[in-house]
Amino acid sequence: MNLLLPSIHFVSCAEEAHSTPFLLEKNIKIVSDIALDIKNDNIELKVEAAKCLVNMIFKSTPMCSLLENWKIHFKILEIIDISMPQSYAFANLRILFLISRPVGDSTVYRELANAKAIDKLYAMLKKIVDEADFPNTVQFPIIKEILQILFNLTIGMGSLNNKPDEQMDYQTYVPNYEEVITTLLKIFGLPLESPTANPALLDIKNCVINCFVNIPLQYFSILVILGDKDATLKALFDMLEWEVIADAGQEKKSIVTIFMVVQNLLARAPDARPYAFTRLFPGRDLERERALSEDKGEAINMDAFDKDAVTIGNKIIKYMTSMSMAIKFVSNELLFSLVGENADDFVRLTGFGNAAGLLAMRNLFGMGKHLNRDTLSETKKQGGAPKIPDNLQPAKEGESEEEKEQRQRENLEKMIEAGLIQVVKKDDTNPKK
Repeated sequence: MNLLLPSIHFVSCAEEAHSTPFLLEKNIKIVSDIALDIKNDNIELKVEAAKCLVNMIFKSTPMCSLLENWKIHFKILEIIDISMPQSYAFANLRILFLISRPVGDSTVYRELANAKAIDKLYAMLKKIVDEADFPNTVQFPIIKEILQILFNLTIGMGSLNNKPDEQMDYQTYVPNYEEVITTLLKIFGLPLESPTANPALLDIKNCVINCFVNIPLQYFSILVILGDKDATLKALFDMLEWEVIADAGQEKKSIVTIFMVVQNLLARAPDARPYAFTRLFPGRDLERERALSEDKGEAINMDAFDKDAVTIGNKIIKYMTSMSMAIKFVSNELLFSLVGENADDFVRLTGFGNAAGLLAMRNLFGMGKHLNRDTLSETKKQGGAPKIPDNLQPAKEGESEEEKEQRQRENLEKMIEAGLIQVVKKDDTNPKK
């Protein structure tokens, strides 16, 4: 058996791991048998065999399907244990992660969840976190792999579930969810001064955020009930701030997950909003801004106050008109939840031009005097519905951000003057006078 080590090591490191001559079913079977042979105490050989399988799965979809058909994920689940050598545990966890990815029609993640894989993985994670020397950076790679697998196995429970008719019940699959979330919060709350101070810890925190996004909405407030609330909020808004700064307006999809987690928390945990507002819009006070507008006789502010201030909140406001529908949606929802879904405060916070899309979608955006009334009778009384102004400016190719804002502002002012647009409160059915 030891004679196999050099050849398997070569294959695990080389392109031959996914070449046609090597990828014969009999060869794959030999490698997988070596990797999972509990009677073989040659850990070095088993590690190389497991690494070889990782390369095969990563490089070849058919190989992944073949290993799925052999139910290799159940075999790994049976033998995986935190006490095994780290290199061997890491390789097996990586195989489990790759096979359990919820892509296409794969149901492996559900099969593993049904086999109580979440319980076993959580037990491994808890054992690491409860150790006296935690956080031990040596264990960070194992922690990361476990968190990535937990994300895969719980994706059918939260807002990312793409099979709404097959929703996985959270309490059924994670009956000890309070203990699980407490452990996740303990990891997430580890101090981190900057994204460059400890890249490995930053990666782990991002993995925890991915796990958070799979928590069903009705359980989200538990994030600030369990554990250290202050540490959780600081860590969450540190991560949000670093992600937005790193994105630098490029609208990368990676910002969507952290936006979703923050939005879900603000929607379900009102106590988190004051801290969030201070972090996102330092120096702003909506009550004071409302009083200033009333003194000026302004019913609607077209722009956000201090819109040019360099704040994370103002950067998020810019995402509200993103060309990416996902980013546009989550940024709007985040800021709407920040103000407790109050339409007046939302307009005051972001400016009317930025708020218009969400207000229309939520039916908080009136069309003149016809909102929620008998349109036909109102039209007769008024002698006809308001007409759309014929001098609205169309979008111009290559226009700058400033030109875009100016065009939107002028168009909105014209529609307001024409009686086409009025804002209504969330709990009001009549336009605001």
